[in-house]
This record gives sequence, structure tokens and C-alpha cells, in this order.
Amino acid sequence: IDEEVKDIFSDAEQVIEELGNNPPNPDSFIMGPFESVNRLYGSLWKNSNITVIGARTGTGKTSFCMYSNVIVAQKYKLPLLWLDFGEMTAQELQMRAVVMMTKGEVPLWSLETGQWRQNPEWVKTVRSVWQKVKDIKFYYQDVSKLGPQETISFIRRFSYNKVGRSNPFLVVYDYFKPFETRNYNSPEWKQMGHFMQDIKSFINNELPIPFWAAVQLNRSGITTNKSSDQVDDSENSIGMSDRITQQCSHALLLRFKTMDEIAVEENKFGNMKLVALKHRHLGRDFLQSIR
Repeated sequence: IDEEVKDIFSDAEQVIEELGNNPPNPDSFIMGPFESVNRLYGSLWKNSNITVIGARTGTGKTSFCMYSNVIVAQKYKLPLLWLDFGEMTAQELQMRAVVMMTKGEVPLWSLETGQWRQNPEWVKTVRSVWQKVKDIKFYYQDVSKLGPQETISFIRRFSYNKVGRSNPFLVVYDYFKPFETRNYNSPEWKQMGHFMQDIKSFINNELPIPFWAAVQLNRSGITTNKSSDQVDDSENSIGMSDRITQQCSHALLLRFKTMDEIAVEENKFGNMKLVALKHRHLGRDFLQSIR
């Protein structure tokens, strides 16, 4: 291990001065589709970093993760690996993805039932998607039957077999759930903690890729019939293991706005709210992120 120890000040001057002399191309930083998020928090797709999206069931964490990562995959020409924990089939995800690519202009039910062919506008919109998706590599895998180390092994094999050694790609894990265990000496929270630690070590030391994951908030994250002063927008709502927030670089909470929040904003800014619970990196408007 002594050979791997690094004196971080030994070349600090050289590294920082070189960045000043030859600034990197701004396009080399992976930025998402939401400009305000980019300005506040910088890239949510830094290599070797974990981004966690927390939300209650049915709030839209899958849709948010899919939209953000498909847009990034398209813009930067990066393969996307979607690891599903048994919530949706590949076809269900496929249908959602196509609806998203139509910007919601074609409803999901019409694709599922084939009725989109009966509406000329829908036909035009759907068929305009086919050229766009040809350039996007969107891979799906159900990992609900895999254990923590088996999941990491799968990502490693995917890298070698589908992407190529050392080539970048995106990973979304939807979503963190307790692993099945009959070992009472290793309860669910402990297994999840080890899994987070292992994922972080894996993308730090072996495969430097960005890793996104969703997590379901506990009951303190429920906003139904609450006013804004009754909502707990804190990491208290993320359960299972403290290592989820400990090991991630960004933890974001996604929820519906309360009625009084919508009233104050006079319906000008949508019905959803994205709250940063943790940020290890910030963007150029970092002072506005302080709350």
C-alpha cells in the first residue's frame, strides 16, 4: 500500500497552473438538461461519483433519472446501463422511454394499445423518435436476483463485453432496496452499507464512471395533506443506511410541492420540487446553493 500513497501537494502547483494555462474544454464536463442545477451544483456525472435521487413511491424518481440520463447519453454519446430491481420489465421501461422522447405529446396508453396509429399527429411524433434513438445505446438488466457482489461483477462484465475496457458509460440503479438475507448477523441496513462502500470503492479504484441511484424515502418524506412547514426536507427521510448519503457526492430529494408552495409561486414553476440534501461539488453559482 505504501507504493500507492500520494503526496497531494507534491505536484499541486504544476496541476493547478497547467489548468490555468490550458483550461479544459467546457464540453468535456458532463452537464445535465437542467441549467439551474448545472449552475448551482456543477456536473452530477463526475467520474467516480455517486448521485442519489430520493423520493416517495409514485413521485417520479424513475422518470427523473431516465430523462436526465437519456438526455446526457444522447448529448455525449455515452452508453447507458439501467439496472432495475424488479419494479419494471424491459418493455415497460421501453414504453416510458419512447413517451419521454416524444416530450409527453403521445400518451403511454396509446403506445401500449397500438392506438397511436389512429392519430396522424401521434404517428408523426412517434416516427420522429426513431432517428433519435438509433444513436442511443440504452441497456436494461433486471438485477433483483443478484446480490451486492454479483451486481458489481455484472457491471464489470458489461464494461468489458458491451462498452470496451476503459471506455466511459453511465449507470443508473433503480432503486436501492434491502437485499434478501437469512443471515441475522448481517441485517439489511448493514448489507446496504457494505454495498454502498463497495460500489464507491469499485468506481474509485477500478472503473471510474458516474453512478446514479434512486432510493425510496421513508414515511417522513410523505407530503400529502401537509403544508410546507410540516415537510421534513432533510436526510432524515432517507432510511436503510447512513452510508447512502455518506458515500454519495450529491443527494437530491424529489417531491410534490405542497398546496401553499404552489399558491405562493402562483402556479409559475410547476408542481415538483428538487431539494439538495448533500453536495460534495458545487457549480459557478455556488453561493446560491446555501440554504
